[in-house]
Amino acid sequence: MNYIDEINEYRLFCKKYYPYSDSNSFLNDKDNRIFLLHLFQLINLFEIYTDYDVSDNKHLEQISKMILTILLDLLLAIPTNNDLFVSICIRQLSEKLLDLVYSEFCEKDISQKNLLKIHYRFLWENGIQKSIRYKELANRDKEYLNQINNIFKTESDIVHFKNKHSSTAIYLEEIIKTDIKFNQNILKQRINSIHVFCIDLLPRILKIDFNKFSMNQKMEYINLVNYLKPKPFKNN
Repeated sequence: MNYIDEINEYRLFCKKYYPYSDSNSFLNDKDNRIFLLHLFQLINLFEIYTDYDVSDNKHLEQISKMILTILLDLLLAIPTNNDLFVSICIRQLSEKLLDLVYSEFCEKDISQKNLLKIHYRFLWENGIQKSIRYKELANRDKEYLNQINNIFKTESDIVHFKNKHSSTAIYLEEIIKTDIKFNQNILKQRINSIHVFCIDLLPRILKIDFNKFSMNQKMEYINLVNYLKPKPFKNN
């Protein structure tokens, strides 16, 4: 994936289809290029995983496809400026990541149907947190995983209106009348935490074997890793 080309094409897409969106200035701000790079690196990573057919985790391919769909939805959500739309995407993304961790730490043989139906308490509190592999994680890795859980909880509160006292209809009316916008800095923080988790910890949790990648996967992965080095942008 050519990240600079993908980012520039996305900016043009937003300018064309959301010409009056305030998010255009956000997306074109040079200070936010790393945020966009992280988003497209996540897309690239899970594209690689959808074709990775030698994993011991039988859920990796399908959940990776779900995550790709969510990431594309997020790209559509950002220029709408709608905090609920963005929160739904971030919540779904963090939930799918927790599903993958649960399938590794707790029940390797669980069916996909049952995995996707697990309630939060059984997924995290009675599942991942009580697992031997969670307890054996280094403190830094545990913090990476805890951040994904915290993102899921926080975004769930927004989606379920736990922090709002108005009805759904009133909330939608507020969006129309006051142009409620998502907090761009919070979104950047969320994506940064998810990016660190997916690039650093998730491959180790899933025991991804680089040597089993196809030649094309290796090239894509090497390109991804090279872009993790400082200052990937020059004149763009």
